[in-house]
Amino acid sequence: MSNAIAYAHGMAKNLHPLAEVFGFPTEDMSTAANRHRTKRLCPFNNKVPNCTKDKAQNPLGVCSVFHDGEVVITCPIRFRQSWMIADDAADFFFAPNATWTTLTEVRLKDADGGSAGNIDIVVCAYDKSGKVYDFGALEVQAVYISGNVRNPFEHYMESPAKNYKMDWTNEANYPRPDYLSSSRKRLAPQLIFKGGIINAWGKKTAVALNKGFFNTLPKLPEVSKEKADIAWMIYDLKPPANAGNQYELFRERIVYTRFEPALNQITKSRPGKMEDFISHLQEKVDEKLETPPINRTFQANFGQGDPGFNGERDAVTDGVLDDSTNMQIVVVYHPLAGYEAVYTNGVLATSTTIFNTLIDPVANSGPTYVNVNTSLPGASILEYTLGTDPVNFIGESLYGGDPGLLANIKEFRIYSTALTPAQIAADDALGPNVVIGTSTNVSVSTSVSGGNLILTWPTSSALVTVLSSSSLGAGASWTTVSPKLTVVGGNYQASIPITGSAQFFRLVQ
Repeated sequence: MSNAIAYAHGMAKNLHPLAEVFGFPTEDMSTAANRHRTKRLCPFNNKVPNCTKDKAQNPLGVCSVFHDGEVVITCPIRFRQSWMIADDAADFFFAPNATWTTLTEVRLKDADGGSAGNIDIVVCAYDKSGKVYDFGALEVQAVYISGNVRNPFEHYMESPAKNYKMDWTNEANYPRPDYLSSSRKRLAPQLIFKGGIINAWGKKTAVALNKGFFNTLPKLPEVSKEKADIAWMIYDLKPPANAGNQYELFRERIVYTRFEPALNQITKSRPGKMEDFISHLQEKVDEKLETPPINRTFQANFGQGDPGFNGERDAVTDGVLDDSTNMQIVVVYHPLAGYEAVYTNGVLATSTTIFNTLIDPVANSGPTYVNVNTSLPGASILEYTLGTDPVNFIGESLYGGDPGLLANIKEFRIYSTALTPAQIAADDALGPNVVIGTSTNVSVSTSVSGGNLILTWPTSSALVTVLSSSSLGAGASWTTVSPKLTVVGGNYQASIPITGSAQFFRLVQ
């Protein structure tokens, strides 16, 4: 068994991105591994026994991912295995035989009292009386992920024994380590702000990071350990030899540098050829001169017949949607109420007036319902608007001058009635492939978090609109509350600020 596990990690091509989940290899079905997955535990010295990555109640328990035959650490807590990083940092910070301890997430302030961020780990040296006489800052640099790692994680957790062999290679948004963003958006700013203060105080900094991440950095000018301000502690993972064991964190090497030369190397851009940039500008100018610029918004059209602009009423969003991902778009067509609306991610983006009665259209052009009714006896308002032979498309207009939709569509639904704003928000919280529940017999529980009242009720509920009133009884006036809905563990949660007066809440459909 031990040889099989070692061979699987060292030789086999990985068909999915997950290397470790809740501290253990995904193929490990030992008692210890199953316990950690079932209870969502972190074995790497987190501040609490459970994993808290991303969401405390629904944590993303991915410690590391596969990439190009290597295992890449994506969770900073993963580096705390056996506290090797603290040992190595203390060896750099202090004289031999110093007595020291660690403090995590320590706030650092600048000269104006503003926050410069939290130091991941402060290693403090103290004397026999417990007085701190020296310290150093230990920053832990895990790697950002580009793509969606939660989807394969959720699929794996549905049945680990079955899905550890899953093939995820053809799925959209396959997750990969984003070394460039990890360097520019996290490492460089931390060195500039927190590292700058530590260096000004004459103290040392240690940076713990994965081998693959360090290899993407520019070559740093090295100095001896005695002359260094920063120690770059480079680690990697060894596959476990037996089931029930974790990957073993080991130090590959330590690179010692001065603060300013290292910072200059990391933050310095390497210019490409200016001629290539000019060619790119020329292409953009040529496109602009040949065709008008396209402002990629979203537009919902309802017209009468082909070519599509007769009596057309359009709801057009203001914001540009370029490069948007995982977006929920809802179009509500409600002629009897007199409007057409577009919601993006549960929030109203735009609306416009449309035919609001069966007799007198609001539209500036087009026949009235009475005129059309002679040729469409008994027609519904939808049939009246679309004509006798409706032609409808997703992502394409009947008018050839309109641009098409540049997007991949994961799911499309048609409802027989107009959704309410609360139903749209609930649909957004539930995500694709899940519909709003049908139960009208549900109970609401409450809790307090900070200055907010948290309402919780099951997602099987058809009741998703929250109403509030300052009193009960026949004279009570109920108004709609529109809190942001989230889904946690099969329940809706709505966070409502607590006021100084009594409030009563109820759910309606």
